[in-house]
Amino acid sequence: MLGDESRRSRVLGPLALAGCITWFLILPLRDILSYPDRVAVLPNLETDAAAYDAFGRDFAASWQVSALPAKHPPGWMVLLASVYSVVGQSYVAGKLVSWTALVLLVALSAWLARRVYGNVAAAVAALLCASSPGLRAYVGTLQYEVVTAALFALLLVLSTKVCDAKSRRYAMQWAAIAGAAGAALVLTRETFVLVVPTVAWWISRRLSRTLDRRTALLAAGVLIVVSAGPALAWSAVQTSHHKRLILIAEKGPKEFQLGNNPLASGTYNEPLVGMAEPAGIAYVRAFPLDALQLAGRKVLYLF
Repeated sequence: MLGDESRRSRVLGPLALAGCITWFLILPLRDILSYPDRVAVLPNLETDAAAYDAFGRDFAASWQVSALPAKHPPGWMVLLASVYSVVGQSYVAGKLVSWTALVLLVALSAWLARRVYGNVAAAVAALLCASSPGLRAYVGTLQYEVVTAALFALLLVLSTKVCDAKSRRYAMQWAAIAGAAGAALVLTRETFVLVVPTVAWWISRRLSRTLDRRTALLAAGVLIVVSAGPALAWSAVQTSHHKRLILIAEKGPKEFQLGNNPLASGTYNEPLVGMAEPAGIAYVRAFPLDALQLAGRKVLYLF
């Protein structure tokens, strides 16, 4: 009798978990289909979404580099343009890319959690990702956040495959594959360029213990070169086109000013309150304690 109950719980538990995850994943899908004519389900996410939609449509129509702005990295806009070139301009189709990325993110997060902490952690990670209100909101808009999160998780998963390699040949192969994921990540959100050398350092440390130092350095180098190659090529194209130095995108200085001024709140609130002076480095120098408090708020907003 107890054995039957144990077997039943082992069956019902995973089924209940799968049902909950499926339900949470259906919710953002329902949002997409319920508001097919909205560029963003939530009004406060419309501004950037409308811009990405316009750039995607322009690039799909011409496939000219001039259609892509220097202010943004090209990855998300090229992905949107690719979708539009197949199915036509469609908010629903564009958002389905992010929904697919959410499904992938749930699976990758569960895989990573299971590898490090076990089955219970995998279930918790999958539930947290699937039920995240933030991820649900960004699935409902034409922005890159969910795709970026999935690419980051993919980079971590592939990097563990590099570390698991039992020979130099397989280490190089997995490093190249992981580098391709890193390249896509950097071209979608340029700030992740800081993540690639960190991951390469981790791979080097692990392979130095499991294989040899030369293989470790080669694998780390392959990861960095493959990840950086497309970004450097894009930077060269944009620099040549605009006749000024552009490293992937040129919005960094402007974003730093938006995030550090007397009206900054730790979130992107310029459309609501504008931007005041001093801004950027001048604000940090003039009000170091306020800038430090603001930095703390930004970190806490991540959690």
